[in-house]
Amino acid sequence: MATLSANATQTAYVMNDPGSGTTWAAVRAAATGTGSSDSLNDNYPQNMNYGGGNFDLARCFFAFDTSSLGASAIISAATFTFVSNGAGSDSDATSYVLMPSTQGSPISTSDFGAVTFTNCGTLALADRVNGSNVITLNAAGIANINKTGTTKFALSFLLDQANTSPTGYNFADIRSSTVPVLEITYTLPSPVYRVRPDVSIGVGITV
Repeated sequence: MATLSANATQTAYVMNDPGSGTTWAAVRAAATGTGSSDSLNDNYPQNMNYGGGNFDLARCFFAFDTSSLGASAIISAATFTFVSNGAGSDSDATSYVLMPSTQGSPISTSDFGAVTFTNCGTLALADRVNGSNVITLNAAGIANINKTGTTKFALSFLLDQANTSPTGYNFADIRSSTVPVLEITYTLPSPVYRVRPDVSIGVGITV
């Protein structure tokens, strides 16, 4: 059993806040956002309903170098650890959710839609603490780990993943000098030795 602890090599953020006169479905499904940043200090997932058809959706994007695992690695468990300094929700009982992503680097507003809406692991917002928080990856999350390259995840809320319109505000401050960590527990297959059936090796035996 071995463990790989991979620090995030990308900590980015894309938001879509088109203003009033739109719908949650349109904001969520947009391919392009209205702002982006590659700074960890701007990482701030949020699902907002300001009323009057004014929605704001922000997703965080992360990348990890997991190429040292190797193609033959057998992953048994993985966790995503991030630091949070605050959060809030006025009406929605929701959760953080990790989703597969395909964003570029550097990030751009065109990466807003670079997500697959698959639940890779959750943490209830009510269970969030100031400090380190851990999301345990489920089977889909483990399957998203690239054993020979770069692993990418987006962090948002279940409202986003499940396409459920927020009724108020939901945000999570994960701005920190500590980058998120993807910790992977894995094993490597045992080597297979083959012996030629026509060869015998032993004491006093000449081969």
